[in-house]
Amino acid sequence: MAAALVPDHRMSRQLSSSYEMLPPDMSELRVVLLGNRWSERSSVGNLILGKTLFSTEEEPDNCVRQRGQLEKKEIVLINTPDLLLPNISEHKLRKHVENCVRLSDPGPHVFLLVLQPEDFTEEHKQRLCRVLEKFSERSFDHSLVLISTPREERSDLEENYMQHSTLKEMIRMCRYRYLKLKNLEHPELLTRLEDACLKTKPKSEHMKPALNMVLCGRRGARKTSAAKAILGQTELHSVSSSECVKHQGEVCGRWVSLVELPALNGKPQEEVMEESFRCISLCDPEGVHAFILVLPVGPLTDEDKGELETIQNTFSSRVNDFTMILFTVESDPTATDVNFLKKNKDIQELRQSCGGRQFVLNIRDQQQIPELLDDVERMRVKGSRCFTKDTFTKAQMEKVLELKAELQNVKQRGAMEGYGEHESREPLRMVLIGKTGSGKSTTANIILGKKHFKTTIATKLKIKSCEKATGEIDGRPVVVVNTPGLFNTTLSEDEIRKELQKCISMLWPGPHVIFLLLQIGNITEEEKDSVELIKEVYGKNSGDFIILIFTRGNELEDQSFESYIKDCDDFVKQLIDDCGGRYQVLNNKDDINRTQVRELLTKIDTMVKKNGGSCCATVEQVTKEEHHEEMQQMKLELEAKMSEQSKQLGEEMKKLGGELQSMKLKQAGRKKNKCPIQ
Repeated sequence: MAAALVPDHRMSRQLSSSYEMLPPDMSELRVVLLGNRWSERSSVGNLILGKTLFSTEEEPDNCVRQRGQLEKKEIVLINTPDLLLPNISEHKLRKHVENCVRLSDPGPHVFLLVLQPEDFTEEHKQRLCRVLEKFSERSFDHSLVLISTPREERSDLEENYMQHSTLKEMIRMCRYRYLKLKNLEHPELLTRLEDACLKTKPKSEHMKPALNMVLCGRRGARKTSAAKAILGQTELHSVSSSECVKHQGEVCGRWVSLVELPALNGKPQEEVMEESFRCISLCDPEGVHAFILVLPVGPLTDEDKGELETIQNTFSSRVNDFTMILFTVESDPTATDVNFLKKNKDIQELRQSCGGRQFVLNIRDQQQIPELLDDVERMRVKGSRCFTKDTFTKAQMEKVLELKAELQNVKQRGAMEGYGEHESREPLRMVLIGKTGSGKSTTANIILGKKHFKTTIATKLKIKSCEKATGEIDGRPVVVVNTPGLFNTTLSEDEIRKELQKCISMLWPGPHVIFLLLQIGNITEEEKDSVELIKEVYGKNSGDFIILIFTRGNELEDQSFESYIKDCDDFVKQLIDDCGGRYQVLNNKDDINRTQVRELLTKIDTMVKKNGGSCCATVEQVTKEEHHEEMQQMKLELEAKMSEQSKQLGEEMKKLGGELQSMKLKQAGRKKNKCPIQ
């Protein structure tokens, strides 16, 4: 199947050079209908023409052409036979494409892909890609996906179809140009067909650099009026206010692309993210040169302020460097109440945040357009950069990390204020570190009260990667991570360090306690650097989170631990001092008696309170490199699956925001209801 996606470059060049694209004021629109069902394509063709000219019953062997008149424009529709059949030969496919080009002489403007979601498979997608590549290497840039109404009309089914990976990938390849046939209005379909039309940028040695602008704000009609004024295209149809729409044309010797961003305030976070990412994708590959905030001359309403806040939160403060305020009027701009714009506090604060960039435009006066575009061009020259998908992606990932950090701070404050009240079900996170044979697995099993980890004695194998387990201590949830042995001869020093770092993500955002295990009667010279190794891996403050556990306490028999320490080398005493005197002697043979576990828990509580309820290893200290790799991976995934990933980021931010709000309300209620202990 992979071979089917490789374009026939010889044929593509021949066909793409056989026709030129019409300018924006074209009098004829030529559309090729493609898809996986003849009857659906025919029904859509009849809908566009406003009368039944295509038969929906009998499928012919060749392309069928029909003409119609829509207002002042003639439309030519070429309905193709089923070109997605698995057994169609290369020769036959070539003949169909050549015939289609001949019927749309000198060539098609738009490919309307009529897709039935229930039947559109991965094989259909690959065959459709093969067909489009036969027409031209640029076919995807000028294709519009029209999603047919599901045969079984249920809202949940329709939503599931929209999440179908194959359909979503096809929409992405067509640069997010898609419509749903259900409840589709005729003017909107025509507008989207014209927007997808194969328009070429006029070729001229004296053409100025192209400009990509996004029109934003809550007033859809005002944005459309601004687009008409800037492009000089009075026939732009009013379209759906829920999706981005792109308009293009030559203005004052330069190619201008305008994307209307729908109002974002009040929409679900996932939808906001998806549309925001889409508006930037429509300005590929260069990016957005300017965000034009379209406003009337007047006070900012609460709705305006809400929209501005949503734009700021979505695109981040970086968007300010690319924003210009456009006040639209329908009369002489010099007669506008300029004093109001200068005196209104909200307007002045907004203007200041945008670097003082504003323009008052009479939408009925084309003479102002060159000045407006020159102002936008100056923004571009001054910054010498664009707002790209990469800019947007970085802003969203930083937002997620900020929410995670804020949520952790709230949790830490709650732990500091109410630690030990057991009101929070946040697990106590522990990591066990020590050389091979120090008793880490046995100790972890004693803490959990169950045999989860296999001991090296039982398996005769050394642990080579971190292992995680969960359990409870007297009803309190705990999470334990067991690490490979320090000074493990089967792993290199770098591999051990990476495994130790890995446990941070396994215990995100970090462990409350680090147990450093030493075996009584077998403490070696190499273990004296253990604390320094932990500090190197987890940060210099990690020593405040270490508790030493001396295993095999049963081997002391009648000897006290204090007398045992006196006989030890000085480096053992130094280790205890380096860990603030925190240690626990553990009897590894007594896995039934929970008293020693409760004593250990008390020492952990005391240490955590002293540490302000925080955990070891902040993002800045330990996982900077890890998050860099995570952000790079997220970036690659977003660029591969823009719509899906931006929606996932929106869902994650929504979840984090809800959890953060819940934590704050809970802590506020705790403070309110808290009474002094008698």
